[in-house]
Amino acid sequence: MRRLPAELLEAVAAGDVVPVVGDSLNLGRPAGPATPEQLVAVLRDRMGAESLGRPTYRDLPLLAAQYEAMRGPHALGRLIQEELGQSRPPVKDALLLAAKTCTEALITTSVSHSAEAALILAGHRRHTVIADPINAAYASSSHRPWLIKLAGCVSRPESVVISQDQLMWFSTAMDQVGILVRGILLTKTLVFIGYALDDPYLEMLHTLLQTSPTHSRRRYIVTDQKIPAMAAIWGRRGYELISGELTESLTELASRVNPRGRSLHLAPSDRQLFALRPFRFLDYFTEADLEVFFGRDHDSALLASMVVSSPFTLIVGPSGVGKTSLVNAGLVPKLHAEGFNTYAVRALQHPVTEILAAIGPEGAHVASDDLHDALRQTLPGKPTVVIIDQFEEFFMRVGPESREQFARQLSECLASESLDLRVVVVIREDFLHCLLELEPPIDHVFKNRYAVRPFTRSQAMQFFASTAQRFAIDIAPALVSRLLDDLDNGGIDPAQLQIVCHVLHVNSSSVLGLDAYERLGGTSGILAAYLDSTLEQLRPDLREVAKVILACMVSADRTKAMMTTTEIERDTLMTRVTVSSATLQQVIDELVKWRVIRPVPGRDRVLELAHDLLAQKIWAWIEPAEVERKYARQILHQSVMDFDRLRALPGPIQWATIERYREEISFSPEQARVALRTALHRDENVAWWMETAALAGLDIGRELVLLIESADPEAQLAALDWLMAADHASKADILDRCLESAYPAIRRTAQRLTRGHYEAAATLTDDDFVVIASGEFLFGTEDPRFEHSQPAYRVHVSSYALQRFPVTNLEYADFVRAGLARSPEHWGSENPPLRLMEHPVTQISWHEANAFCAWYGERIQRPVRLPTAAEWEKAAGWDPVAQQKHPWAWGDQYDSRKANTRTGGPGKTTAIGQYSPAGGDSPYGVVDMCGNTFDWVSDWWASTHDTTCYQDPVGPRRGQHKCARGGSWAGSAEGASAVSNKYSLAPDTRNEYVGFRMAYSLARQSERD
Repeated sequence: MRRLPAELLEAVAAGDVVPVVGDSLNLGRPAGPATPEQLVAVLRDRMGAESLGRPTYRDLPLLAAQYEAMRGPHALGRLIQEELGQSRPPVKDALLLAAKTCTEALITTSVSHSAEAALILAGHRRHTVIADPINAAYASSSHRPWLIKLAGCVSRPESVVISQDQLMWFSTAMDQVGILVRGILLTKTLVFIGYALDDPYLEMLHTLLQTSPTHSRRRYIVTDQKIPAMAAIWGRRGYELISGELTESLTELASRVNPRGRSLHLAPSDRQLFALRPFRFLDYFTEADLEVFFGRDHDSALLASMVVSSPFTLIVGPSGVGKTSLVNAGLVPKLHAEGFNTYAVRALQHPVTEILAAIGPEGAHVASDDLHDALRQTLPGKPTVVIIDQFEEFFMRVGPESREQFARQLSECLASESLDLRVVVVIREDFLHCLLELEPPIDHVFKNRYAVRPFTRSQAMQFFASTAQRFAIDIAPALVSRLLDDLDNGGIDPAQLQIVCHVLHVNSSSVLGLDAYERLGGTSGILAAYLDSTLEQLRPDLREVAKVILACMVSADRTKAMMTTTEIERDTLMTRVTVSSATLQQVIDELVKWRVIRPVPGRDRVLELAHDLLAQKIWAWIEPAEVERKYARQILHQSVMDFDRLRALPGPIQWATIERYREEISFSPEQARVALRTALHRDENVAWWMETAALAGLDIGRELVLLIESADPEAQLAALDWLMAADHASKADILDRCLESAYPAIRRTAQRLTRGHYEAAATLTDDDFVVIASGEFLFGTEDPRFEHSQPAYRVHVSSYALQRFPVTNLEYADFVRAGLARSPEHWGSENPPLRLMEHPVTQISWHEANAFCAWYGERIQRPVRLPTAAEWEKAAGWDPVAQQKHPWAWGDQYDSRKANTRTGGPGKTTAIGQYSPAGGDSPYGVVDMCGNTFDWVSDWWASTHDTTCYQDPVGPRRGQHKCARGGSWAGSAEGASAVSNKYSLAPDTRNEYVGFRMAYSLARQSERD
């Protein structure tokens, strides 16, 4: 006999093996239920000539399907009962040995009663039969082993899976298999016994197991067949074959069984602590408390099956129901017993940071911010479960940009074939809707959901009985009955039960009786008084301080909030009381001693309320106006995390809340930095935020240097606006840096500041115009995406100069101040807002643009005018080196990083040249030709090109509408192309989309009509 693999023998000894047996282990007719070969013969005889030629056992599913189709399902059911329905059949030796091998479960695809008989003979009289694997959610752990009949049971004909169609359906039904059965299939070491290597049931089971996204243990096939080709196939599928005489192999396996199964190796319990504290009060249970965690056996077993059989599990329940205790003392020990590593975290910081820190030094030192990459580097080889407890904190403490990033990374990890990972999320049911944020990218967030409910009366009775026995406490039956009646409100809240029993225990000498309960005011009196009685222990002058501290520690969402002593001291609520830092710390120490607040494990000087039940009581002390302030502080906390990880700033709604309460918030340096960056980005109240940031301890000079090096140009321009009026020591250094900026608007603004004429436009120089040499180019396009731009034909354009940038608000302001034009409506006066100085001017009619060109031409003594459409298009899309035309200034494909349109743009104009560093300029170096604002050109608009105009085409002689070229911040990618001729406007039109740029001729042009 071949020696059995050491890993298999170890698994048997650990109670980790589950035998899977088939019909070939039936004894056969006439002594017992039919074998597959005998059943095939009966079906063939019953159908006669209608059957297959000479079918074998492999054809059983097809024969059964034919028989069912011709004779009906009831006839097939009767036949199966006749051939397989013997109630107490004799048992083959091999099947008996297989039954002796199991400690937890035996799986069979036989519908006969042979497996039940084998378990009884093997000494397992108190086993549990699971005849419907689809609907089996839970079975008593006290009646093991479980007999799982995957193909149904002969006593329930409707459950039988035997025909070809039924096998095909069941082979892909892993998601519908009950949690308990699925957990065993996917986490135990499966040993297939009594199957031919080409058995259709064995194929069905393999397909079923392959449909699961989770990893599984090693699988073995014990067979007496020797078919090298088939053995090679199963080996490639990941199965190890054990060949030889069947009973010899099974005898050795059965000899290695440990009747006690796997033992749990837990940290030693603190017996003295248990003796003093039989009730947890507001504390949660830990893994070390497994021995005294009563009432949740059912939940723990079922939850463990769910977790191991699915990559993502959601645990949800109301506050106070004991979710954390169930995870710590129920789920985690079972996972460890199954060989899983577990890492439990909370989203106090970004979850990626928390998960890597929980893994240990290896995770803490990983440089990557990518969760999948980091886990692949750090996770050990064994299967791992990451548990994120109190996940509502994720939505309160982590900003929206970081939440979106984490959801994408978590989705990648869950789908990864290189990670043997499962993730468990624990959340309060009133935050359940927040999980919609995660879907997509995470698919079916709510699919594998376990609802933790209050104790049933039966669970509560188990809790009392077990606690009394374990701690030798005398609990009067009358008290138990009364407590259950008083606490039962559609279930019994475990947290309330712990509080009441704890108070009774500390106020009773020996017996927990009804008299003490009534003396303390019953359930309502105890629950209402426990916080008040704690506060009564403090001196009157410290009592109000304690109440304010506790009010600080409740979030805007009525949950406990984690805070450091410094954060409590800085909270606006603390302005209600005058208290020194020493006194504040004294009160905090007292509240910790009375277990009203507690240190957060693994966090230096971070505190939280002992339980969310306290938050509900404290919430009544908080005034409605304070709730908004709490939201503002919560937004600030989220914004700091978003900025640190993604450089993302608060959105408009979040920023409006911060602005509303800015005078009432004491900012940390990190919060002040984010707020200042946001104020600069939005150009709102910059001077106030600069002062606040300085008071918070920020080095304004250093912040401005960092801003110039990394922030968007809009924020840099706002900083330069502030520098114009501020006499700051860093001014000269900042201006020197800005003069070297890659952004044209920043350079131009710094040049004006250096000259001391911030609001005066400098006269444009030759560098502000781009010379376009005379020559041919392809005018128009045949591409149907671009309307009214056909046909394409070659034209010759004489030399000209085109303004590099659109005319800005700053430049147009001189024209307005000269009394030659009205100011655009959005200015609000004759001077443009500082933040718009270097933006293209808009709300200018064609006539006003034309008049500006004439006026400016007189100033610089050049024949300045609007460009023609041909001149504009050549400068925008023609590559003079490659002699090639491009639809967009940079190339043949639209790129949202290179232009300001509604596709990826900010929804407004941007400073000139903001997209130049990204490569948005044309081959000639002309800026903002695609997007930001349309440019008026001199041509009247026409729906097609006149191909007879070869030399310097100027468009129709007359018309009703003028052309505007280049697209805008509100337009499409196609409309913002170098070739689109779609936009036509009456020449007196003014809107926020159209500006202009100037041109002048360098060589004699042909006469214009």
